Amino acid sequence: MTLYISPILAFLLFSQTIIASAASFDNKHLQSLFESYKRGQSYSYAKQFQSEMEGDPYFDYIFGVSAIDTGHASEGTFALERVLLIFPDDQVARLELARGYFNLQEYALSRESFQAVLKQDPPAQVRSTAEAYLDKIRISESRYRPTHSGYIELSLGNDDNVNAGVDKNTLFPFGAIPNAESFGQDDNFTSLSGAWNYTHPFSPGWLFESTLSANLRKNQDLDQYDTATGTLQLGITHLQASSKYKAELITQQFNLDGNDYRMLNGVNLNWQYTLSEKSSFNTSLQYAQLDYPDISVRNSDLITLGMNYTH
Repeated sequence: MTLYISPILAFLLFSQTIIASAASFDNKHLQSLFESYKRGQSYSYAKQFQSEMEGDPYFDYIFGVSAIDTGHASEGTFALERVLLIFPDDQVARLELARGYFNLQEYALSRESFQAVLKQDPPAQVRSTAEAYLDKIRISESRYRPTHSGYIELSLGNDDNVNAGVDKNTLFPFGAIPNAESFGQDDNFTSLSGAWNYTHPFSPGWLFESTLSANLRKNQDLDQYDTATGTLQLGITHLQASSKYKAELITQQFNLDGNDYRMLNGVNLNWQYTLSEKSSFNTSLQYAQLDYPDISVRNSDLITLGMNYTH
């Protein structure tokens, strides 16, 4: 009998230690640290009780997000995976899990999770965050392997000024009355557009990018105003820690009623600087030469400088 006393006592003492440790856990204190964005402190505090509290979805969520925010993405993703086993429809937890996968460079899993969140029609802020990360995934993947993407879009609509005419209420001098076709005309239209993008890394931090896009617009009655646009863009991108530099050539053909109407050739220069996860500064310089084969008086050179800040 005495052979079994020590193991039993040891087990009881060990159990009491676990119970006492779990009992000292202060959930309100952890929540306060987390909601105050003291993620380093909330991670350190939760870490002390991880072995006793893991499996509790509320604890796992706070511990998981805090771990991801403090550079412990592996621990964080494990915790959030446990949350989703219990609450598979929790899109906030899935969003944070996707962010953890991204930090681990598990881009396929991260993309899948972000796309799952977007399918649930989340609030605008959540959607914006997910889409921003999907863009980052595309950029990150393009550093290592060729990527491509594309889309096709069909739209129907009504244009109350298909011909870009003057307003019918316009007063003309000397009683002049223009012909009826000079006024804005109304018509229904169908539009088909699409684009294909290809990115190929050729050296660390250097990418070749190409985009081919087109748009066809067919009017129901006024087919003399049908348009077709084709655009080809070829560029080189250089990626650094927080900056993205891009130089691009662009050529575009615009047809009206099946005839050449305008040709555009130009150069785009762009610099994007990422300030934080949600903030960036962007500046661009564009030069374009516009040629009108049948109306040469309209030929022009266009220079555009643009700057914007996104938060």
